[in-house]
Amino acid sequence: MRVIDRLFKSDEPSVRFKVLVNVLGKELGSAPIKKLQKEIKTSPRVRSLLSERDRNREIPYHPYAKWYGAHWVLADLADIGYPSGDESLLPLREQVYKWLLSKRHEKSIRSIEGRVRRCASQEANAVYYLHTLGLADARTDELAERLMKWQ
Repeated sequence: MRVIDRLFKSDEPSVRFKVLVNVLGKELGSAPIKKLQKEIKTSPRVRSLLSERDRNREIPYHPYAKWYGAHWVLADLADIGYPSGDESLLPLREQVYKWLLSKRHEKSIRSIEGRVRRCASQEANAVYYLHTLGLADARTDELAERLMKWQ
């Protein structure tokens, strides 16, 4: 059996999604992809990722808590093909913005001889998953502007 055939038989819908989109080039808006995204949304993996949410739909840890804070959960959801536009994720988005746009976070960004010394993965991942998950707003643009300014 070919590897691609084995991947198509995976119980994990995100594996089938990745093959269709990233290997075979299926369009994100196509019917088979939308069907898979519905499966992804209700999959055991997603239920596990979102299982820590409290009654306010927030994850009660620092957003960057490895690997279960809101930042990582949203990054994982975007990566596995979770459907765009789910408003139930807005509280997680707000946790990320509260962290990345805070004075405390801003103070952690160091400059040496006028050049920013920063691993930009936190802000860059946030821009990626907020756009991918359909959760971006003007604050996402602010994160992108910071990234460009730091270059």
